[in-house]
Amino acid sequence: MWWNETLSELKQKAIEARNMWKVCGCPKQGDVFLAMTRTKIAYKQAMRMNSVVEDTYFSNDLNDLLLNKDLTGFWRTWNAKIGGSKPSPVIDEVTDNALIAQKFADLFKENCQGFKWTVVMLMPLHNT
Repeated sequence: MWWNETLSELKQKAIEARNMWKVCGCPKQGDVFLAMTRTKIAYKQAMRMNSVVEDTYFSNDLNDLLLNKDLTGFWRTWNAKIGGSKPSPVIDEVTDNALIAQKFADLFKENCQGFKWTVVMLMPLHNT
């Protein structure tokens, strides 16, 4: 996991600075305002950097597993990071993808009767 002690400290400093800013009446300028914005920015930048580093390690791990032809390890790592398959959406109390697609097709067919569907080829007009 990319969370570390430095991030915890920066988060705590940002929370304390924000609390002080609120106690002082949420000023829009001055030392309290600057302290609040600086600690917030430092915390967000550190989170972004640590996230990028984690993504780099993740990509390298996947690459190494593929190079070693360790497909079991590859998919274990992939599913741990990405989360595996996502559940189907619930539409009209239906969760099966095929039934959802059929309901959509039926609804589309029902609502689009009477329209004439044609393919039109658009050609550029040239002024001569």
